[in-house]
Amino acid sequence: MKVHRYILLPNAHDAHNLIDKIDQARGSDHWGEPNINPFDERALVPWNDDYLADQAHLIDGMATISFDEAQDQGWAFGYFTGRFSKARVKLEEAQHIRLTLDAFDRNPNYPAYRALFFGLLSSLYGTKEALRKSCKRIGGEALPWWDAKFEEIKADPLLWLLYELNNSDKHSISSPLLRPRMNLYGYKGAAPHGLIISGEGVFVAVDKGTARERWVRKSGHSVK
Repeated sequence: MKVHRYILLPNAHDAHNLIDKIDQARGSDHWGEPNINPFDERALVPWNDDYLADQAHLIDGMATISFDEAQDQGWAFGYFTGRFSKARVKLEEAQHIRLTLDAFDRNPNYPAYRALFFGLLSSLYGTKEALRKSCKRIGGEALPWWDAKFEEIKADPLLWLLYELNNSDKHSISSPLLRPRMNLYGYKGAAPHGLIISGEGVFVAVDKGTARERWVRKSGHSVK
């Protein structure tokens, strides 16, 4: 359905309240979900002047914004909609990261693999949280459904391991699972200043001593 404009609210709480009022007034299917600005707390609620004509009084005095203005101010507009759109976005993130992990499995780069691996865990956790919050908002039969699903997650050894690994990464710099190991017998290749040979591979530290410092895997080398 075409969106003519967006109602601008100061935060997600107010946006959800407006959507709840729209749903109650219409008494039919769920109208939509708020779009939260990634840089501040402001939220948008989509609006169709024709479809919501009878609910126009609900937005009296509220600020509105166009699609172009919203994009200029940092809002992102995806193609997932509905009550579980946030969960679907997080699931898609996890799917993309999972595929990218394979590239660093074939060409080992431990720092990159670790960053992606825990990014995957974070996206999976985000999927779980989005589902939980959506079910809480829906209420009714959705609440016992979610409780049962979470018990299934806790009972599955692999899923619960991923859940616990994500929690562990939040509170500790070391990982109980990822342990880099490399059998190094020799190194052939240029030896630039700052070369680091470790169990994680052969690296050069760039932007050392600055906020942008990171390890970059040395390409073009051979380890035997």
